[in-house]
Amino acid sequence: MWKESLDKYANERVPPGGFLQAVLENNLMEAMGRADEFNRVALFNICKYVYNNLPVDCHGSPEKVKRWLNALIVTSNDIGCWVLYRPKNEKGRIKSYNDKFVFVVFKCDDNWNDYQNYTGCATRREDLEFTEAPI
Repeated sequence: MWKESLDKYANERVPPGGFLQAVLENNLMEAMGRADEFNRVALFNICKYVYNNLPVDCHGSPEKVKRWLNALIVTSNDIGCWVLYRPKNEKGRIKSYNDKFVFVVFKCDDNWNDYQNYTGCATRREDLEFTEAPI
């Protein structure tokens, strides 16, 4: 059961239960306090699975877990949508994406109707949020 929950968390960004969230946040005391008898016995294997199979950006601290859960989920319908790059408060348009990055065009000489012909910058999902087009 825990493996399926961890895979859904890693692949679909579905929040895990309290025990697994504590494990992902690297909070041993909280994890042990929330674990049932089966998860207490499985804790070593759960930690080994997290370490060996989950992306390093999604576990290790409460901040990493929060960023992972709040990261932008992009589909093919979002190509061309406007996003805000939070670290620099800069707007751009989604050109493409893969399993690791969203490729965003931030500068195109204000020729936004032709943004597809400009290079997209590989951007971490957790640094982006959808926004309205600039006026």
